[in-house]
Amino acid sequence: MTSRIPDFINITKKNFGKKNDAMALVFFSLFSLLGILGVFLNWQSWVCAAFIVISFSVSWNKINKVLLFFIGGLFLILAGYFRKELGIDIFGLFITLLFFPFIFFIKPYYLEYKNAKDFEVFYLDHKQLRCLTTQENSEYKDYALNPRNYLKRYSFQQIKAVQFHKRHLIIAIDQVLIRPKELTSTDLELIYSYIKLNCPHLLKNEKTIAENFKIENQFYLHKFLIFSPVIVLAPVIYFFGDNGRNVMVSYSCIVLMIICPFVIYKVLNRKS
Repeated sequence: MTSRIPDFINITKKNFGKKNDAMALVFFSLFSLLGILGVFLNWQSWVCAAFIVISFSVSWNKINKVLLFFIGGLFLILAGYFRKELGIDIFGLFITLLFFPFIFFIKPYYLEYKNAKDFEVFYLDHKQLRCLTTQENSEYKDYALNPRNYLKRYSFQQIKAVQFHKRHLIIAIDQVLIRPKELTSTDLELIYSYIKLNCPHLLKNEKTIAENFKIENQFYLHKFLIFSPVIVLAPVIYFFGDNGRNVMVSYSCIVLMIICPFVIYKVLNRKS
């Protein structure tokens, strides 16, 4: 009697994200504490900032966002204008405005931590792929705080090739490479067995993986070239602009920092 070939494969992790929620709770608690301690810098500033933050929180879903920010900005301008009369310290005001809002993140993350459940980190069948993945470097910080938000879905038809390594998996989705996260070596073995049985052709498309690697490297090179003027001109301001004291050199560099990335972006777009 032959064993039945599985129609799908899924990888589930127990209490997934609990460590991430704990880390987020620690950070948010520390930031909130800084916001609360602002009262000792200047209690008038703290009251003013706390009033703005709480008002924003209460009114967020009740008032148009543009109007809300306009009112908040107007309130800040008035607070700055009458700061001497009200005894408001601008530094204390902004410190509280910066850190006090984190207090509202504590409860939802605590509930997430308390109610941590099993979570499916990988699923594949002949119709779709679901996996945890980040596609931008800037996403890694957010992923560390809440990885569940990075569960991505792809059609099976989008999968062009699959490549296995000892510790990670690379999947070519059209012209993009994704690297599913939270998979152990045992998980990779299970996925490999499934693909080898159900869609072995995906393991043979090494050329597609190589082409996508080339596209990916070109993308990161373009990003570096676009922001290279900032990297180059910042030391120029420091050394030749006398750390900003030479106004002519400093402002010229700042203007170039703004203009050059756009010019480089346009040139690269034309070539590609």
